[in-house]
Amino acid sequence: MPLHTGYSNDVFLTFGDSITEFGIDPSISGWVAQLATNYNRRLDLVHRGFSGYNTRWAKEILKDILPKTATLSDTENINHFKVDSNAELPFVCKLDNSNQAKVRFLTMFFGANDASFPENKQSVPLEEYKANLSEMIQMVTDPKSKYYSKYTKIILITPPVVCDIMWEKRLKEFGVNTQNRSNTCAKIYSDAATQVGKNHNVAVVNLWEAFNNRIQQLFDTDIDTSLNEDIVGYSLDKSSPTFGFDQLLSDGLHPNKAGNDLIIKEVMAAIEKNYPELCPENISFTIPLWHDIIQDLEETEHV
Repeated sequence: MPLHTGYSNDVFLTFGDSITEFGIDPSISGWVAQLATNYNRRLDLVHRGFSGYNTRWAKEILKDILPKTATLSDTENINHFKVDSNAELPFVCKLDNSNQAKVRFLTMFFGANDASFPENKQSVPLEEYKANLSEMIQMVTDPKSKYYSKYTKIILITPPVVCDIMWEKRLKEFGVNTQNRSNTCAKIYSDAATQVGKNHNVAVVNLWEAFNNRIQQLFDTDIDTSLNEDIVGYSLDKSSPTFGFDQLLSDGLHPNKAGNDLIIKEVMAAIEKNYPELCPENISFTIPLWHDIIQDLEETEHV
């Protein structure tokens, strides 16, 4: 994290592969963009998404992303401003900028590339994948680590579903004629990531399960016969191998708007369940609201 002398919010760090990188795109209702909106004026979002990366490569760059323990102050106060009767009007609320920003949240979202077929150069064997996730988690949670932070809450996000047929079609558009991913492998890696998270007692968002449950809900819902596939842009035929998947994925691997909406829903639910004190409504603004300034002015005038 860069250091500076001015005020700053604490940080929400999003770290992952292409689903994180593309998640900042508002045109697809990116889950990272929605996250930034949810924590606007409360936590600064630091976005570190790396398309195509696996955990083998990610663990090396995480060392250059995380702040070292020696650079952090030891104050846990997350309230950012205090009343200062000596401050020049209208800013009677003076910023407390004596403390450096801390990483309050860290999402780790890898596995979509690790879970690719062994002949693909992005592939990482399952046991190594689990070891890499553990190593990255321990960078933050192990008091002996130079990146240790008692303030940082980790949210481990598993890879979502893959639609084999949709992804095979996308590969052919890129001139690749060999399939390199499958939904079966994605589930295996998702289950492994879930277990790693439980072993380290960190919050886990099992996206494979969440996406699969949503697809099952679509199967259990009656189809609106007034809809037209060409207009809605997804399959209305429940016998189609893409049914349900194409309502959540743009290409069989990456989420579309509905998929991103599901991701942010699951992430916010994990925060509410595991770290309720850090829900947006429980974090104060760094800078006071305009009507608080007016109220302070009125109170000062009557002193």
